[in-house]
Amino acid sequence: MNDESRPVGRPTKYTDDTADLAFKFCLLGVTDKRLAELLGVNESTVHQWKIDHPEFSESLRRGKDLADAEIANSMYHAAKGYEHDAVHISNYQGDITVTDIVKRYPPDTKAAVMWLKNRHPDKWRDKTEQDVNVTTNLSQLMAEGKERALAARQADTPTDG
Repeated sequence: MNDESRPVGRPTKYTDDTADLAFKFCLLGVTDKRLAELLGVNESTVHQWKIDHPEFSESLRRGKDLADAEIANSMYHAAKGYEHDAVHISNYQGDITVTDIVKRYPPDTKAAVMWLKNRHPDKWRDKTEQDVNVTTNLSQLMAEGKERALAARQADTPTDG
């Protein structure tokens, strides 16, 4: 008896909530490997779900893109420096005072360097390429050096005259 409609293999752990859960995990910056661990499956299963479930693949993409955009925005503000409204609460001899203030943060050099290296790697890399074209032959240099030494010796030697 051959029943082709009968499922083969282990039942899937994929549920209606999996795509939403994956989106939330991606907002936390998880990799596919870590996502698989959190969902209790192999990483290859996560890759297969991306193929089999378009909504899952889209959730991962949206979650990762949103997280990357938020971090990029934070990195941008840290690199250029920023300020925000805040309050300062103090207690002096039992009197509580609430004062509106503006907190200022100076530019962060490390964030600026990282930003520039990623945005313009051709201009902001640690290692620069040098194009050195050496066409001089080593044997030729040695011969020229011997000739100069011989000429200098002959110039220092007195002649009989």
